[in-house]
Amino acid sequence: MNLVVDQLSEFEDAAQKVMEQTNLQKKELFAEMEEQMKAFDRQVDIEAAAKLDQLREKLKNEQEDNLLALKHATERAVETMESEYNNNHSKIAQKLLSHLIKE
Repeated sequence: MNLVVDQLSEFEDAAQKVMEQTNLQKKELFAEMEEQMKAFDRQVDIEAAAKLDQLREKLKNEQEDNLLALKHATERAVETMESEYNNNHSKIAQKLLSHLIKE
């Protein structure tokens, strides 16, 4: 009977050691997983920041291109108006004077 009790005690001790070892491995795996998740989060943050910088630069360039196009269009419009004025100054003045006299 003592032999059975001793063997049961040994089994219980062995089982306890297995449980302790399993818990230790579980903690180690959890810590490793946490570190991997933190590293992944850092990498995602770095990639997201780089993508945002790239998009900001692209939008800035598009804005500058649009502004330049608007500037050129405005310059052409002013040149057209100046040309029209210079070529038809007398006619424009005459029409204006005629219109003012009629009122």
